[in-house]
Amino acid sequence: MAKHGRWARAIGAARGGDLAGAESGVKELAQLVADREKRSKKSGYAGSGEKATDLREAEAWLAFAKGKSDEALQELRAAADHQDKNGGESVSVPAREMLADMLLELKRPSEAIAEYRTVLKNSPNRFDGFSVPRAPHKQPATRVVLNRITPNWRKSVARAPIVQN
Repeated sequence: MAKHGRWARAIGAARGGDLAGAESGVKELAQLVADREKRSKKSGYAGSGEKATDLREAEAWLAFAKGKSDEALQELRAAADHQDKNGGESVSVPAREMLADMLLELKRPSEAIAEYRTVLKNSPNRFDGFSVPRAPHKQPATRVVLNRITPNWRKSVARAPIVQN
């Protein structure tokens, strides 16, 4: 399974409450990251010395699943700041968007709004990805956030397929 598959599996397991699966996924991802860094060093590339963003994201969701909200937010904020500074992968969910999602789950909508606004500033067309598959628009706090960050969220939700939990 590729790195993105392990990353997605670890985060999905954590968000789904499967702690054993999340811990296993994070451990496998950590090994892949270590192997990736070894190969880079062998090829003459210097490492940044920072923890890999994908690993930070997975570890953050694992911490969140374990009830360690402060640790989880710290990890995701570090990943988001790193992506803002150095750019992120265009095929994945930005760490700052995950941070905003986590803040919403913690019932901290004002902070989530600020993070979503930053995501929109960095990626103006990103809105269609904002948690729409989890149908957050049915939750009152999320409707408030969506109304504040973009007036067109209803159109995006109408276009998006809704996956039932």
